[in-house]
Amino acid sequence: MVIKSNGEQQASATIEAFTVWGALRGIETFSQLIWQGSDEEMFYINFTDISDAPRFPHRGFMVDSARHYVDLPVIEQILDAMSYNKLNVLHWHIVDDQSFPFVSTKFPLLSEKVQ
Repeated sequence: MVIKSNGEQQASATIEAFTVWGALRGIETFSQLIWQGSDEEMFYINFTDISDAPRFPHRGFMVDSARHYVDLPVIEQILDAMSYNKLNVLHWHIVDDQSFPFVSTKFPLLSEKVQ
């Protein structure tokens, strides 16, 4: 991402990515660079040059609602926080032997395969 000035009031920003996911991560980084001035009418961004790439292809978070109940609004907050931090995998431990049996309406044979 490159942000440079073309004059006093004009500037440009460029995001280059190999995939759509990289572009989305770049847009997220861009949104985190914006700050509001003391006049509370203008938004600003500093001139910068960022080169960023993930160190690992799998950057995830695990939610264990099989053992610890989690409300749906909390899961939605987790998903939002994952996007802010550029995490790309949600491992949702939704069932285990001690919890309720999960029966999928889309894949009904799935619960029959569990031993």
